Amino acid sequence: MTISIKMKLYIIGNGFDRAHQLPTSYSDFARYLNESQPEAYQRIGLLYNHSDENWLWKDYEANLSNIDIDGCVEKRIDNWNTLSRHEIENLFDTLYHDLQQLFHDWINTIYVDGCMDFLNLSPDDYYITFNYTNVLERKYHIPRNHICYIHNDTSNQPYLRPVIGHGEGYKQIETRVLLHQERVT
Repeated sequence: MTISIKMKLYIIGNGFDRAHQLPTSYSDFARYLNESQPEAYQRIGLLYNHSDENWLWKDYEANLSNIDIDGCVEKRIDNWNTLSRHEIENLFDTLYHDLQQLFHDWINTIYVDGCMDFLNLSPDDYYITFNYTNVLERKYHIPRNHICYIHNDTSNQPYLRPVIGHGEGYKQIETRVLLHQERVT
């Protein structure tokens, strides 16, 4: 006797939340920051120093790695020269933590209960989601143990920070700082 169980695996991105009319684009995050935390919005903008104000938000996660190291060093060259490697690393860690907190705060302002459930999703299937919202649980009653939140689910866990990333680690940033210092000396 053979038992055949058929279940589906769904991989979900931000298009899922956007199809549910949720304001979850990075442009929405930028608008939230600009309205609720204008100082943070400006501080983030200074790190990137791009002529197109919307540049960062068009491809936010990819552009996170494009911090304007030259501009940061130019503006604060005296400060950077006195900082140790550990202190520079702490500075970027602090900026990242602040950004995580702001992102977490924004995600928790997104009202999921008002969106419509218009898909036929089974609670027996499994879901991998890159989203931060809990639409699957709240609107489709998918059990939490059937959902893998790649970037963490901040709406169900108030102290869990979202995983937001970019393409550069400390070594790449350090190399960019050193290259800048070589050019100006």
